[in-house]
Amino acid sequence: MAAAEAAKRKGIFGCQMVDAWRHEETHRLIGITSLTQANQTHYADLLTHFQALAGETSRAFNTAMRGSDNPRRVARWKLNEALREGELRQAYAAAICWRQYRCALAEATEAQLWRLVYTIKNRVNARKKKGTL
Repeated sequence: MAAAEAAKRKGIFGCQMVDAWRHEETHRLIGITSLTQANQTHYADLLTHFQALAGETSRAFNTAMRGSDNPRRVARWKLNEALREGELRQAYAAAICWRQYRCALAEATEAQLWRLVYTIKNRVNARKKKGTL
């Protein structure tokens, strides 16, 4: 959608012309010509680029900000998933985070969050082996 709006703003019309232009822009930006070859790490950069070209500068800025924090958000999501699997509350992870890193969960770095994910998973697996979960 953002690419189509950007193409329209640039005066590029017709499905084949828009597709060719989008492929060219995608290749120029991330070195891949087809969106089917792109992965999640490319998404924010591509969306930001096409939003900016479409004149949606504030949306492009917000997308760029979210994209820059994406690895941390993925780690946080995985932590929440591990907590759900172990039927644990966020306070459990927050207490471990404070004990190990002396910071609140919201302030933990990506690396710290990933270590918490593995700590939680290991503790949940140990509880499963004991039969207490």
